[in-house]
Amino acid sequence: MALAATGALAVAGLTGAAAADSDTPAARPAGVDPGRLVSAAPAATAAAGQAPAAVAKAAVDYWTPSRMRSAIPVDGAGQAGTAAGTSDVSTKATVIYHKPHRTVGKVFFTGYEAGSWANYVCSASTVPGSKRNVVLTAGHCVHGINGTKSTWHRNWVYVPAYESGKAPYGKWAAERFWAWSRYTQRTTSQGSLDYDYAFVNVWRTTSGRGVSSYTGNNGLLWNKQTSWRTLAWGYPAQSPYTGAKPYTCSTVTKRDTTYYTGRQLVIPCKFVGGASGGPWLWRSSAGNWYAYGVNSTADRKLRTWSPFFNGYVKSLWDYANKYAPQR
Repeated sequence: MALAATGALAVAGLTGAAAADSDTPAARPAGVDPGRLVSAAPAATAAAGQAPAAVAKAAVDYWTPSRMRSAIPVDGAGQAGTAAGTSDVSTKATVIYHKPHRTVGKVFFTGYEAGSWANYVCSASTVPGSKRNVVLTAGHCVHGINGTKSTWHRNWVYVPAYESGKAPYGKWAAERFWAWSRYTQRTTSQGSLDYDYAFVNVWRTTSGRGVSSYTGNNGLLWNKQTSWRTLAWGYPAQSPYTGAKPYTCSTVTKRDTTYYTGRQLVIPCKFVGGASGGPWLWRSSAGNWYAYGVNSTADRKLRTWSPFFNGYVKSLWDYANKYAPQR
């Protein structure tokens, strides 16, 4: 995946309020059910039974420069496959390097894939939160499944504006994950892609300041139109990319009624592993940026998909915001 070098991000990251057409979840279409809310505190690879603060410190300490360089993209939701969807994306959008931005970052974690634990990477971004500690990413960037083993990821840290090993705003360890059971209890690697999104509360400083106090955050949209100009972000880590730098893709979203359940958005951008969880951002006339999608799956052509952000996104965010862990 890549970014468009347009300079449009100059005002991105100004704190944005969550916005929507409605404060209540969207009416459930036939067969649409996110399941129940699921939440968990992450574990660390270190000793079991650690106090939460010790787990957080262990997660941050775990990510040495060597481990950060060697972490690989997680399979997660998986590639969509060359036959998936028939949306017309004949015009390919350009994926290019973009200067790091403080509201978008890289995620490092230990996940259970292929029968063992290994180190992986994803992408994420900051969104509104009363404690200024809420991060948006893809569902498969917080929870994995391999065969019958369903697990939350470990050693999870968010690094805003990461580039080539530099962490200008520090490493922020996860304190709590939030997702829907329709995704976490999936029985296939593809899972229920309509719910391949998640929110994460990251630990605040000892003085109570959250990550967004230092980086700002993008706003959050749901139940909006499906065709919008977007700037999609991510840290692609498969060839020809290395995961060391952020990329964006400036294009227009479309609804793809032929892929999966027909409730997905698609863009003509060829993102690859590592970019999962990166936000799709829309810029308002006031110059503020709002997230209304995340990189979820991609195919071998030139397409990347996101779940459509409906009222269930708002409901999940409400939990992450209202029930943010206290210290």
